[in-house]
Amino acid sequence: MAASELLKSRVENLRDYELVVILTTDTPKEKVEAILEGISKTIAEKEGSFTEVNHWGKRKLAYLIGRYVEGYYVFIKMKAKPSSIRKISTDLRISEQVIRHMAINMDEE
Repeated sequence: MAASELLKSRVENLRDYELVVILTTDTPKEKVEAILEGISKTIAEKEGSFTEVNHWGKRKLAYLIGRYVEGYYVFIKMKAKPSSIRKISTDLRISEQVIRHMAINMDEE
């Protein structure tokens, strides 16, 4: 592998992602906004940005997750680097208000 090819493989490009976050229904609105601000700050540190944020609101879960039958859904479209997504996923996994989350790379089809 040539040096230039090796360098290109290490460079992270911005990619399109969709992220769905399901929060507990008793999460205060201020905490929801704080979580979204944390995600935005993480991707902004690496030149990414939100392109769309939709609050889907309270919905019944398809199946019982832990003790929860309902969740507050937030849908986010964003441009981000893969390392940002790994950090966001770790942060969301730690949060007590997050029931479940999933990030999908829309560039891989």
